[in-house]
Amino acid sequence: MVSEVFVEDNNSSEFYYNQGVIEYEEGQLESCIENFKKAIEINGEVFDYYFNIGVAYMGIENYDLAIENFNKGAVLNSRDADLYINLGQAFYSKGEFEKAAKAYKKAVWINSGEPEHFNYAGIAYCALKNYKEAVSNFKHAVRLEPKSETYNYNLSFAAYEAEMYELAETHVVKVISYNRQNEEAYLLLGKVGVKQRDYSIAKENFKKALALNPDLTEAQAAIEEIDARKANRAKAKSEDTAPTEPTAPVPPPPTPEPIAAPPAPPEPTPEELQLKIIVENYWDSAIKFLENKEYEYAIEELKEVLKLVQDHPEATKKLTIAVKQLNEAKTLYNEGAKLYTANEFTQAIEYFEKALSIYPHHEKSKNLMSKAIDSLNKTAPL
Repeated sequence: MVSEVFVEDNNSSEFYYNQGVIEYEEGQLESCIENFKKAIEINGEVFDYYFNIGVAYMGIENYDLAIENFNKGAVLNSRDADLYINLGQAFYSKGEFEKAAKAYKKAVWINSGEPEHFNYAGIAYCALKNYKEAVSNFKHAVRLEPKSETYNYNLSFAAYEAEMYELAETHVVKVISYNRQNEEAYLLLGKVGVKQRDYSIAKENFKKALALNPDLTEAQAAIEEIDARKANRAKAKSEDTAPTEPTAPVPPPPTPEPIAAPPAPPEPTPEELQLKIIVENYWDSAIKFLENKEYEYAIEELKEVLKLVQDHPEATKKLTIAVKQLNEAKTLYNEGAKLYTANEFTQAIEYFEKALSIYPHHEKSKNLMSKAIDSLNKTAPL
């Protein structure tokens, strides 16, 4: 809420407005609304009065009057992004999701550098079940704040609902890499696995969700459904291979000499089980990052694996590959940067393209290549 204090006298609109601000901050919403009303009666041409009374009405859940005052404020100042965010929240609280989405998009148009504006718009489009539009907005939020757990989860959820399962998988894996206690992320990754018919991976992630929250009935039901599906497949296969004609009895083979069974391995301790889950999480996350050529993130995850299991041979091998690819891309970038500095834009672009073919997420290569292309276009003869 705006809390700017104006110069006042006891009968001025500023006096009532400032009293309202003080009462709002003290939680006296009904009283502050009355003072804001008096300020508006004296001077109805001040944007802050309408904005703040709208926020106060939101506080007492009178969304209709909040919307009315936000709209009046918009007449005085149609370039305030915060007003449209609050207007969107008022519409959303009323269940008017389409109007909420329009208000949020207006905030995005005014200030497209704020990821939360895109996030609000994405949430509204999810409520409308327009998941493709939601994906578009969440992508913008993630672009502005790549390591946000919230924005990556929202993007993965919308992508799942839009049947964009690879995109959903990519971003929910990122969520887990940021927070390994996020049960909803494991649940969503399990659901993605089911859609991709990778039932063993799906079941593994449902189990991880249950380990974090044993009351997660959706995960338990999903595991039971996977087990039932597996049992039905086994039964169908058995029926398919059953003989149609009776066969002659086959004499039993000679009884082999008994062989002493090897001793059973000791049961792992709870600490060992927990360590195994943590290592698997880091490993799974690293593999996904490698598949997406996100080498810097992959290196971070592989280093975590090696901290926990120092003699992990596959992690060492993958780490070597990731470091090599990253270094090669950076070397190509450095060569391109030298050529760019020397105004050799065509050759510089070739090096940047090679760097990006190895490491598509290298922002420096993207940015400098874009500048090189612009410079080349400017120097080209007309």
